Amino acid sequence: MKENGLEDIPIILGGIIPSEDAEELKKAGVAAVYTPKDFHLTEIMSDIVRIVDEQVNETV
Repeated sequence: MKENGLEDIPIILGGIIPSEDAEELKKAGVAAVYTPKDFHLTEIMSDIVRIVDEQVNETV
C-alpha cells in the first residue's frame, strides 16, 4: 500500500484467520480483523465507521 501511496487507507480483513495470525496482521498495520465468531454486524459496522473516521481525522 505504501509503494502505491495508499498508506492512509485502513485495511480491514475478515475470514478464517487464526488468532495468532490476526495479532501479527494488526502489528503489521491492519486496522481490524474479523472472523466467523464476530457475527454482531451492527458492532462491526460501527467499528468500520470509527476506523475510517479516525483515519480521515488524521489526514485532515
